[in-house]
Amino acid sequence: MNERETYGGIVIPKAFSKQLASLQTDAPTQSTLQLYINEGANPALATSIQTILEKISTQLNTTLSAQIAVKLQQETDAASKQVATQLESMLQMLPAAAAPQAENTFKTLPTMISLVQPKSIAILAQPVTTELLKVNAAGKLTSTPTALFTPVWVGSLLGAAMLYLALSKRSFAETRTMRKFQAIQSLIPIVYGLFAGFIITWFTTWILGYEFDSFLQIALFVSLAVTAFCYMMLATIKWLKLPSAVLFALLIFFGLPLIQVVPEMVPHFYSAYILPWLPMKFLIEGLKELLFFDNSFMNHNTNVLIGITIVSFIVIWLKNVVTKKNAA
Repeated sequence: MNERETYGGIVIPKAFSKQLASLQTDAPTQSTLQLYINEGANPALATSIQTILEKISTQLNTTLSAQIAVKLQQETDAASKQVATQLESMLQMLPAAAAPQAENTFKTLPTMISLVQPKSIAILAQPVTTELLKVNAAGKLTSTPTALFTPVWVGSLLGAAMLYLALSKRSFAETRTMRKFQAIQSLIPIVYGLFAGFIITWFTTWILGYEFDSFLQIALFVSLAVTAFCYMMLATIKWLKLPSAVLFALLIFFGLPLIQVVPEMVPHFYSAYILPWLPMKFLIEGLKELLFFDNSFMNHNTNVLIGITIVSFIVIWLKNVVTKKNAA
C-alpha cells in the first residue's frame, strides 16, 4: 500500500475457520475481518472500495447466519423428535388415570427445545464483525491535490504568457541588450514561482481551510511546480508562438480527468503512453506523497519537476541563441 500497488483488501484471521466452527457449539466466538483502505493512493476510489468491502462482509454475515440457522433448525428438529419418542415411551408406563393430563404436558415439551442460548443470539445474527483501517489516511485533505492544480496551472500559464509578451513587444538596438533582457526573462520564473507558490498555498489555508503539517514544505513544492510549468510553457510558446498556449489551456479540461481516473480502469494505451507524460501528474502525485505518505520533499515527482525546469531552461536558451543569430 505504501508503494501504491494495492488500493484495499481484507485480512482474514488465522483462526477464522475455528471461530466459524465454534458458532455451532455452546461457546460461539465472533470473527473479526480487517478491512484495509489505502485512502491516500486514490481518495475518490477509496470510498468505492470501502463500500465494496463492507458489502462483502455484510453478504458474508447474511450467508453464514442463514447456514447456521438451517443447521441449528435441523439439529433442533432431530432433538425434538428424539425427546418426543422418549416421552411417548414414558407415557405408556404411566397409570391410565394420569395419562391424559401427562399427555397434554408432554406434547408441549418438544416444541420448547432450543439449542441456542439467549446470550448467543447476537453472535449468531452477526457472526463476523469488521474493523476498518485506513492506511495513508487523507482526512480533510482529500481534495487538496486536485484543488491546487487549477491555480498552479493557470498561474503558470499566465506567467509564461506575460514573460513572452514582455519580450515580443520590445525592440533592441544591440544584441548585447537583448541578451541581458533574455537573461532576466529566463530567471524571473524562479522568483515568480516562489511568490505564486506561497500565495496559492496560503490562499488554500485561508479560503478552503486546509491545515498542513508543514506549510513550508507544501509551499516550496507548489513553488517548484509553478516554476517548472512556467519554464515549460515559456519554452513552448517561444518556439511555437503564443497560439500554442491554447494546448496548455485545453489540458486543464482533458488532462485532470485522466489523472483522477484509476490507471487500472483505463485502456492500456492511455495508462502506458498518455498518463505518464501528463506534466500535471507530477504535481498531484507529488502532493499525495507529501500529504498522505509522509515522504520527504525530495521524491520522484520532485526530481521530475526539477528535470522539467532544467530541460525547459536549456530549450529557452537554445531559442535565444537562434534569435540572436537571426538578428545579427
